[in-house]
Amino acid sequence: RDIFFTFAPLYNMLPVHSSTIIYNDKAYVFSARSGTGKTTHTNLWINNFGVEILDGDVTMLSVNDGNPLAFGMPWCGTSTKYLNRKVPLGGIIFLSQAKENAVSELNPLDATLSIMARSFAPSWTKEQSNLNCSLSEQISSKTLCLHLACLPNDEAAFKVKEYIDTH
Repeated sequence: RDIFFTFAPLYNMLPVHSSTIIYNDKAYVFSARSGTGKTTHTNLWINNFGVEILDGDVTMLSVNDGNPLAFGMPWCGTSTKYLNRKVPLGGIIFLSQAKENAVSELNPLDATLSIMARSFAPSWTKEQSNLNCSLSEQISSKTLCLHLACLPNDEAAFKVKEYIDTH
């Protein structure tokens, strides 16, 4: 896995710590630090909207011919859930715990930095850091990037779904 993650950016791919669902034939990536509620949130989507999980722990993101894509990977952590599929990327939602549910769109810089912060691609050298930054910027510039401050309840999933459906 680590060797794969090291070389993935050389092939225009970025591994991102996340739990990813497929909704309306697009991948929606929920990313956050461990223990924040990625799996809890994707389970809310499964229970309320009957979606599939593309990957439960690490989703590979890429831009190919100007189109952002998400790939399920076998390194799916303790969830053991992944599909060996390529799906158009619909959005990335960065989660944080809060006392109420609120959705907001990230500005381009915050979106790029958030992707970089959740990436498993190494940044041991200046070249690796620059490549990871470039890939993060390519992905964020072509993708809806949101912040979800949330509680672990159905309302959080409904708020994100409403935002996605109206934008």
